[in-house]
Order: sequence, then structure tokens, then C-alpha cells
Amino acid sequence: MDLVQLIKNFKSFNSKISYPIAGCFVNFLIEEFGVSNFKKLYRRVDDSMLIKEKKEIVKKITNMTIEELVVSFYDYYKLNNL
Repeated sequence: MDLVQLIKNFKSFNSKISYPIAGCFVNFLIEEFGVSNFKKLYRRVDDSMLIKEKKEIVKKITNMTIEELVVSFYDYYKLNNL
């Protein structure tokens, strides 16, 4: 599954797949950036925003692009060799 596409268009994926992956991604964000930063990210990002706006918020809070976060997420769960 392409995590970037899931982030961009969550509602288009089957919930049996998207929700567990989203839960793993949330766990990764909390473990890597702390609960406080996750809460900031959660509060500031809104479904009505353009992807460009979301990317700017992610970059500001995590100091990483979404694409960099995805690579880090794959590393965190050792998914790079699948």
C-alpha cells in the first residue's frame, strides 16, 4: 500500500486496511515525536485543507516532509524489504 496516497485520500481506501495502517502510523508519530507534537498535528490538520497546507503543518511540527515520514515509518516497522 502506498502510505502517501493513504494520507492524501484516506476515505478512498477500504476501512479494513486503512484504519489499522492509520493506527500504526499514529503510534509511530507518537513514539517518534511525542504525544504533545502528535496532538498539535492532530488539532491543526483539517480535512478541508489543501494537501499543500497539510504538508506545511507536518513539516513545521515534525521537521520532516510527508515523504520523509513515510520512509521513516517503513524503517520503524522494518517494512522496507517487503
